[in-house]
Amino acid sequence: ERLAEPDLASLDRAIVPAVLTVARELSSARMVTDSAPLLNVLAQISTERQLVKAMVAHPAFLLEKASGDIFERESLLGPFFSPSVLPETLEGESHVAKVYFRELVQARTAPDTEIEALRYQIQTVQTGLHKSLVNLLRPEETRESVLVWLAHAITVNEARTQEGHGLFRLSRTSSEAFLINLFCVLVRLCGPFIDPRNDSKGLINKIDGTYFLSKHRIDASKDTKLASTDEDVARWVDPRNLAR
Repeated sequence: ERLAEPDLASLDRAIVPAVLTVARELSSARMVTDSAPLLNVLAQISTERQLVKAMVAHPAFLLEKASGDIFERESLLGPFFSPSVLPETLEGESHVAKVYFRELVQARTAPDTEIEALRYQIQTVQTGLHKSLVNLLRPEETRESVLVWLAHAITVNEARTQEGHGLFRLSRTSSEAFLINLFCVLVRLCGPFIDPRNDSKGLINKIDGTYFLSKHRIDASKDTKLASTDEDVARWVDPRNLAR
């Protein structure tokens, strides 16, 4: 039954705690086979405008001061982007093998069928996330908050672009699973205007090539491929070092 115009505070007390509970369960589930029913909760909620408004108004929606790993684990949307078959640790590798390839290991057969099944499951997760995100972006009242969330998800993981990050881990970032799902969904969002062969409305000509330089949502002016801290960079560019 479609919701009318309930009190936003009442929705906040009733619905958001339920979303937080589902998000916490997703954080512990992680594997795609365990996550489908939980992802369906977001899909259902995203179709109700008043519920979406309550979600984006909650303090846990953005978590501006959180590091990438905390943002993934504790922001309202973060855990929904975590399901994967990618292991983050050696223990995780063992778990992936036991969950997805148990019979394969015993039979010593080719993994083609299992891998194809995993691809399908991941694509199903990403398709569901894309539909939910479209629903979250559609209302004008919530669009800006969701765009800010997306920009922040990228910003808190900027260290991932640096050479040597995987080796040195100078900052706490989100998992590979979170980022792969996030960027696959973002590419799908761009689908209507990034393929010139299917651009009957001329949308590709409306892309502002200078937008990324504007610092409007993402400031890339200090991005570097070097895996270093601000203190390291300050020492390297200190002119007094020339005399040493």
